[in-house]
Order: sequence, then C-alpha cells, then structure tokens
Amino acid sequence: FLLSLFLMVSNLEVRGQESDVGYLVFVDSTHIISDASRNFSKKMTSLSTIDTIKSRREKIISVFDSSDEMLRDGVIHCLRMAMNLWEDRINFTVPIYFYVKSDPYLDPNIEIKSIVRYSRVSAQKSQPSSLYYQNYISAVNTDSIIINANVNWNFSWAYDIDGGNDNLITAFLRHIGHLLGFGTSVTSINNQVGFCIKRTFSDFDSLIVNTQGQSLSSLARNGSSSAISNFMKSNIHLTLPSG
Repeated sequence: FLLSLFLMVSNLEVRGQESDVGYLVFVDSTHIISDASRNFSKKMTSLSTIDTIKSRREKIISVFDSSDEMLRDGVIHCLRMAMNLWEDRINFTVPIYFYVKSDPYLDPNIEIKSIVRYSRVSAQKSQPSSLYYQNYISAVNTDSIIINANVNWNFSWAYDIDGGNDNLITAFLRHIGHLLGFGTSVTSINNQVGFCIKRTFSDFDSLIVNTQGQSLSSLARNGSSSAISNFMKSNIHLTLPSG
C-alpha cells in the first residue's frame, strides 16, 4: 500500500502552528481539462440559496448553493452515492456536514480539493471535524469539497452512453474519506514539513509505519522537518489490526 497513491497534500494555510486548530488541503491533480467552454456565469463565493444533499440515513449531509450551475442531477447523484457508501461503513453518533461547490476558476492544475479542519483533542492527538464533532454536537463544521468545473468529469447515469474521463464518484469517495480522517495530518507549512497541529498526531498517522516498525505518529512530538520528510519518502505502509 503506497501512501502516495492514497493521499496528495498541498500547501496549507494555518493560523499558527501553536493553535489548537489547523486546516489540511487535500488535492488531486488534473488529468484532462474539457475543451468545451462551460460559460459559467459566476464564481461561487458565498451560499446565496442554501440547499442540502442527504445520505440515505441522513448521517452525512452536504450543503450547497442551488444556483451553482454544475450541481445538477448527475453530479448530485454521484455525490449521494459516495455519501451512502461511506454512511454504510461508519458509525455516526451525530450527522456530519460539509460544503460542496464547483469552481470554474479553480487552478487548472487542480481537479478536486477538500479542506479539512483539525482540532486538538489532547496534548498528543488531533482529529478532523467529522470525528471531533461527534462529542460536541453544537459545533459547526466548515469542511468543504471543491470540484473544478472545467474538468472532463464522468458523472453520467448508469444507462448513459457517454461520459467524461475522470470518475466523479471515485473522486467524491476519496475526498469524503479525507473529511472522515483517512489521510495523514502531515503537510507543508512555510516550506517546512510538519504536522497540521504542532506536536499532535491523528489516528491515521498512528497507522502509517516504515519497514523498521516506526510509526509516523512517533515523530509528532520531537520529529524535525527533515526527519518527517525522510520518513514520508521511505518505504511506508498502512498497518491495521488484521495485518
């Protein structure tokens, strides 16, 4: 299992490494940009007409602007399918929320990205909002998934003949996974490699080990930028109780 195939992390904006809150930006790079002009009328900068997409048991809820020209039946169908698949595999105490929107002005090198808020839960550990908020019901989630409106997405229905080149259901599955904590909390901060919240590690970080049996989480407290960077370049894998 190669972590590089599981996760790509971009630079992120953090409000100080000593903060109890940090943000991770997970990015997929672009494969093919559509040749057809989408002629989107505006860039979505705020939610003007709020609507929601709910999973089958309403444990995952995405909030979107109904005037977003790309979020129509096919895209919504793909998103709901991805939400249902995750809902069937995770036990939620309270529902999780996130924003979803398309952006025709997104960096053309970015296909889709998710922005995930992490919070410190102890002196050593941090969690993404979806897990942290299971214990704080009144908290407000600000996670989001943003898709490049100009990518040649495949969001057709099963009986449609044609579709794009990049599967939107797969992309949504991957990025909802990031919102749920599947992805390391290591990122680049001011040209230094470190953990999203200084001296803390996530549950996922503790599952990443190298061939010597060292876990990524062991570097959270005193690991230098070079030590963390070298670890991420080494032969690493995901370890679970089953092997």
